[in-house]
Amino acid sequence: MVALDLACGQYVCVPTDPADPRTQELRDKSIAGDRSLVCALCYAERGCSVPVVVRSHVGGQRRPHFAHPSGWAPPAGRHNPETIWHLTSKTMLATWARTQPSVIDARTEVWLPNHERRADVRIVFADEREVAIEVQGCPLTDTEWINRHHDYQHNGVVDIWLWHPASQPHRIVLSDPDHQQQLWSFDPDQRSVTLMVGAPHRPLWPTPPDQDDIVHRVPHLPPCMHDALIPHQYSLDDLTLTPHGIAIPAALQDSLAAELTRIQQNPNTQTPAARSQPK
Repeated sequence: MVALDLACGQYVCVPTDPADPRTQELRDKSIAGDRSLVCALCYAERGCSVPVVVRSHVGGQRRPHFAHPSGWAPPAGRHNPETIWHLTSKTMLATWARTQPSVIDARTEVWLPNHERRADVRIVFADEREVAIEVQGCPLTDTEWINRHHDYQHNGVVDIWLWHPASQPHRIVLSDPDHQQQLWSFDPDQRSVTLMVGAPHRPLWPTPPDQDDIVHRVPHLPPCMHDALIPHQYSLDDLTLTPHGIAIPAALQDSLAAELTRIQQNPNTQTPAARSQPK
């Protein structure tokens, strides 16, 4: 569950470390304190201010979390799973972004200057460059994604798209040759990000020997539009945000480069089997 701090209008997650001193600050705002920290989902779905309980114990069996007070849960006993995923994801990503190098501001639900688009998470770097993170759970048509992407481009904002882990890959994001996108998904329950790598393949149509597209005969980024996909999962805390987007982990870059070098030196060798089952 995500909480909303009514005093500053910001969404909040419980620190993952029970010993984090911020936990006591949250307790002071919870039902045990001034009650300014409320369930963000109850607030969004029902318009009611339900103060949260902060459950975080050093050595506890469960990870730190917010809970409803007894008897204050929503009528059905739980919130909409899609709402939970979306709200938890953008809150967690904003908190993570604030820890990244040169980031001076990271907020949720921020409009572009002309109000044509509202970013789930808007990040500003010290050099004034901006990045928007979109956490998308519902399917989009190709036209809807292209329009949103172009709105960000028009405003000089780099857009990063993180999809629900159960959704089908929206390959339309691979269509812009000038602003390279990757296929990312996000699981807030695991605090993990998955990057899809294109599986090796031969050219889709015959090419002269001197024009063999050797780059695609090994796992590659970004994937081609019709590639089988190999998932690579990372902890969110192991990733780095830059003004150009989420940086590809160095270990993966080195691995892909090594496989490309090997096949360039020995073009007739077989590409080793992928370490993960392609999707």
